[in-house]
Amino acid sequence: MTQTMSTCVSQALDNWESQISDVGKKEIVVHEQFRILTADIIAHTAFGSSYEDGSLVFKLQQEQQLFLKKQRLMLMPGYR
Repeated sequence: MTQTMSTCVSQALDNWESQISDVGKKEIVVHEQFRILTADIIAHTAFGSSYEDGSLVFKLQQEQQLFLKKQRLMLMPGYR
């Protein structure tokens, strides 16, 4: 599992370096990149596939999380 994590991080760093070398200077949204990296590591270790292969599943999961957050904000009579 450690080897898989190391490979995923190495690929992410290579991706960042290629983005920087293309332009010379670039701002990278680290929050989004770490979310993708975490999803990629989970996909590789748990399912044997990459983030790109399961991107639809991760997108649907994010939508579900947003929906549940909105549900908690909504007050329902008799619900505690």
